[in-house]
Amino acid sequence: MALRCSIFGSMATYKILADEAFAIERNERFRAQQFRFGRVTVKVLCGVGLAALGIIGLWVDVFPLAAFSAGMIVLLLLGHHIDYWFLRRAVRKSPFFGRTVRLVVADEGYQEISEHGTSSYSWQAFTRALRMKDGFLVFSGPVIYWWPDSGLVEGSVEEVARVLQRVGAGLQAKSS
Repeated sequence: MALRCSIFGSMATYKILADEAFAIERNERFRAQQFRFGRVTVKVLCGVGLAALGIIGLWVDVFPLAAFSAGMIVLLLLGHHIDYWFLRRAVRKSPFFGRTVRLVVADEGYQEISEHGTSSYSWQAFTRALRMKDGFLVFSGPVIYWWPDSGLVEGSVEEVARVLQRVGAGLQAKSS
């Protein structure tokens, strides 16, 4: 089934396959833009504290405390894998799973077009945009949009950057 046309005039267009890999890529780009040092420091401190608690539990023969500490350390080390498992599961339940979605970026707004329907958004719905090395991360409250350069089929990266600058989405450059 052909994807419907956009209501916008001059535009840049992305074609995205909505699958598990795309959802994980979006999550990885989001995490890459966050302050990484603080997150790693907190994980290391928590790991050291839990290890100390486990050692104390073994020392004083409180084995449930030691087992709890060991379990928490495992969760701390495998947390991102668990997160990706939940993400894959949620994506598989989406009606867009395995479908191609066309994303249209124009001065008038942003539009998502698929065989299920069309959604149009005013630029006022977006709060921030980051230019990553291989695409744009665009924020609308808690919702994160990932527009990879590899998915651009019409228009140019410079054109998308100009639109985001013009509409005041607070485009910032990010090296990662």
